[in-house]
Amino acid sequence: MENIIRVVCGLCIVNKYGKVLMGKRINSYAANTWCSPGGVVEFLETTKDACIREIFEETGLKFQPEDLSLFCDQYEHIDKKENKHFVGTTYITFVDTARPQIMEPEKCAEWKWFGKADFPKDEELTWPALAYKDKLFKYLK
Repeated sequence: MENIIRVVCGLCIVNKYGKVLMGKRINSYAANTWCSPGGVVEFLETTKDACIREIFEETGLKFQPEDLSLFCDQYEHIDKKENKHFVGTTYITFVDTARPQIMEPEKCAEWKWFGKADFPKDEELTWPALAYKDKLFKYLK
């Protein structure tokens, strides 16, 4: 089995109501879990540029580099069963409103806004969401 290392990125999009956008993953790594939009950084791409590209590909939402602030500068996840090693960065942005679309229905079942009261349980989250959850809660209502 091939050893795989990936640099990944994500974006916490928080609306004016204090809710964060998360997608329900399907048919992919970590299926049936909730995560902020994001993905794999391509060769010669910065994490911020990759994040902007991934968000548009997944949600149809457009952001500029100045819209994003560094939120969780590094986290790692090692999956020995799958021979995968991930290193990730997460950014955060604040919006009044946003209407995400399901652009990749084979990977995402739905987009949903979550506040503190209805935030998914730990076992329903991907590892990046677990890494930044406590820090994110100070922005949620």
